[in-house]
Amino acid sequence: MADLTDADIALLRLIDKVMRDNGGQNPTLAEIALAAGLPSSSRGTIQRQLTRLRPNYVDWSGQARSLRLTPSGLAVLGQTAPDLAVQIPINDLIVPLLAAGLTRLSMRVEAGEALRAPYDEAWERGARMLTLECLTRGVAAPAHLGEVINLWCRVAPADWPLPLGPAGRLYDEPLLDDGDELTSLCRELAQNLVSGDAELELSESLMAGVRSQAQARRNQEGYVTFRRYLIEHPVATQDDLSDAGARRELSPFAATLHEMYERIPGTAIHNGQLLLCGHCGWTLERADNRLRCGSPRCRTLTDNFSRGTATRPYDSADPPLRAAGLSASM
Repeated sequence: MADLTDADIALLRLIDKVMRDNGGQNPTLAEIALAAGLPSSSRGTIQRQLTRLRPNYVDWSGQARSLRLTPSGLAVLGQTAPDLAVQIPINDLIVPLLAAGLTRLSMRVEAGEALRAPYDEAWERGARMLTLECLTRGVAAPAHLGEVINLWCRVAPADWPLPLGPAGRLYDEPLLDDGDELTSLCRELAQNLVSGDAELELSESLMAGVRSQAQARRNQEGYVTFRRYLIEHPVATQDDLSDAGARRELSPFAATLHEMYERIPGTAIHNGQLLLCGHCGWTLERADNRLRCGSPRCRTLTDNFSRGTATRPYDSADPPLRAAGLSASM
């Protein structure tokens, strides 16, 4: 084909940016149009320009979200084809663990204690997981506590040079501000991690299993679809899960999908109804005359659960289930 124009190269860069913003998920034509400042209805214009670049620099199939940059397209941008480990979002527990550990480290400093090893267990675990993710993705890994704090905790996780899952876009402020104070995000994430260790461990283990299967099958799309299902279906019935597990992209993970859901406790049932969070859709529980959700920042984003809250009938004959450990697995 003819030499690439500046407009062609700009389009390739835009595709790469949208994909990174999506946590490694392939973009749609509408998303590319919106990112270019055009209405989503301009996707036909985008497709015509992309057709000129196919199959040398971009390619796609008949499936949704199949648009991708080819190795030649990546080379134009000075990149090499990433492997699956680079594209898959990092472990979702890293940010909450660092938040919990940073909170406890801060308490030690306030108590006049010197910071020395061994550090808090949550901090050690989060820092190890962060280091491993960096090493497997070719990102400079932190060498000591100071680097984790200064290079990572003072930067909003959404701006980290690592792919976060869809919920990671909510992490738009650092864990530690310029005045060495814990941010509201840090405190909320730390609080959500408290008292749910066993559940979090289970969620982490199950998600790690799905991730390993996806890597072995080179099935990134299946892993992303699995995670998206949990996010989009915080409450589901057994029939819903069976139907989802029968879908081609989710069938390898059908058993794990069922394991990711739990019975809804009585504290979340109000007069035969479920009260659902207006942001994440998870069940709201009442504790100490205060509503509580399982997802970070929901209280703030819904003005103390006053906006968007919905109800759903609770059928005891066919009881719905909820995604377990939502705040960690998302």
